[in-house]
Amino acid sequence: GTYLNVTAGSACLTCPAGTYMNVTGESVCASCPVNSDSPTGSPSISSCICNIGYEGPDGMACSACPSGRFKAVTGSAACGACQAGTYLNMTAGSACVTCPANHVSGQASNMLSDCVCVAGYTGPGAGSCTVCGTGTYKSARGSAPCASCPVNTYSATTGATTSATCFSCPANSIASAGSSTCSCIAGYAGSGLSDCSPCPAGSYSPNPGAIACQACPSDTYPLNVTAQTDASHCLLCPAPTLSAVETPNSNGEYLNFVSVAISGLSCPRAVYETGVNSSTPSSDPTCQASLSVATEDANTSFVVLTASASVWALACHATNSSGLLTSQYFTIVEGPSVDVSVTLGGSLTAADVTESVK
Repeated sequence: GTYLNVTAGSACLTCPAGTYMNVTGESVCASCPVNSDSPTGSPSISSCICNIGYEGPDGMACSACPSGRFKAVTGSAACGACQAGTYLNMTAGSACVTCPANHVSGQASNMLSDCVCVAGYTGPGAGSCTVCGTGTYKSARGSAPCASCPVNTYSATTGATTSATCFSCPANSIASAGSSTCSCIAGYAGSGLSDCSPCPAGSYSPNPGAIACQACPSDTYPLNVTAQTDASHCLLCPAPTLSAVETPNSNGEYLNFVSVAISGLSCPRAVYETGVNSSTPSSDPTCQASLSVATEDANTSFVVLTASASVWALACHATNSSGLLTSQYFTIVEGPSVDVSVTLGGSLTAADVTESVK
């Protein structure tokens, strides 16, 4: 570990670092093998150990760690492989480089291109990976594209790694492949994910995805059907029909009134003339709305004809001053043919008339 310095009066001096001396009386210390080092005063070649980034037995030549492997300490230990998610693209490295975010690599990776996209991300890798959007997923790492959720399923998750995130659409809703939500089918309306309700009678939904149903057009009334996809069940309201009795009643009076079929709130309500029991027929009566049993004056009563199929008509009854029925006239506007029962109002009672009208 020392050498004889003849220029300094033959004094023995300590061998410097990176050298050794294993014999006595020598004037020059021996150098350690390449890529190795030793402490000062080393007495033998075995004191020479490999530098960081190199491997080999003590006292022997040291080799550089290849790319993809590293060694962070001195000594005879072997170089270690870069861990998954790292790489090293140089020799004699002391530490591996971490792959970019959302990338992964295998052990002992030796270049940036070994870093590929993790599951749930897609792209060429090497620093360019994009998250899988809603309605998609990707189970494996690599550059493959994200897969779409199947038809009639949806996923609101980004970066999904399994098809288990694709949930089936609720009842009466649909979705195309790769959807993040579901839409109500035609004839239904709602949010699509929480509730799709059938359009009630008097409304319809022609296209999927409706939030609210469309109402039947004005001057129409609906059939009693739901979940309709068009307005074909919205029937045109019948026009009012003027009935003028050509033959006067026993009092020599004409009974004039207007009657209209009623089915649904969008149709005009039953109307009747305010000046009935005139001495001459009326060709242009003045009418007002009514759906209630009403009495126009002392000599006239009104009844409402009600049907289970939601067809309505208004009829007038002329009575004498004592309230007895003297004339009876029914007008049923053209429309669905149904049986209707008579309910009387005003000065008459149900016992006065029992009639079935077709």
